[in-house]
Amino acid sequence: MNPMKIHTKFRRRFRRKWTLAFSLIALLLLVIDPSVASAAEGCDSIDNPVEAAEMLSREHGITVVMTLGAEGAVAASGNQLVRLPAPAVDVVDTTGAGDTFCGYFAARVARKENPISSCLEIAIRAASIACTRPGAQAGIPHRHEVF
Repeated sequence: MNPMKIHTKFRRRFRRKWTLAFSLIALLLLVIDPSVASAAEGCDSIDNPVEAAEMLSREHGITVVMTLGAEGAVAASGNQLVRLPAPAVDVVDTTGAGDTFCGYFAARVARKENPISSCLEIAIRAASIACTRPGAQAGIPHRHEVF
């Protein structure tokens, strides 16, 4: 789940502030960035994204994946913590990189790929490729480009 999409939708529809707790109901996996994580009480993710992911995972009993842009991503699930860097690329456009990350990550999880580091690695690679191209949909790499 990418709560940024929900945030905009609920804000427009209900005209009230979205809270992270509302979105965590019945979730098993949460993909966020540091700015969204900082909305959680007691969570200062911009200063320490790894600690924020661990705290959210521990407190809510879910897997938390936090994208870190050019620095890669981190995943926290139970006692497991994985942080992987992003490859250096010549960035053209970051539009759609987060959606590409979420799509590839979700596809690997749906295929029951383990460990989580493998899912994270593929998602980071796909998002990095997306950043080298203009446009959101046009920037999404095909499977054969990622594997």
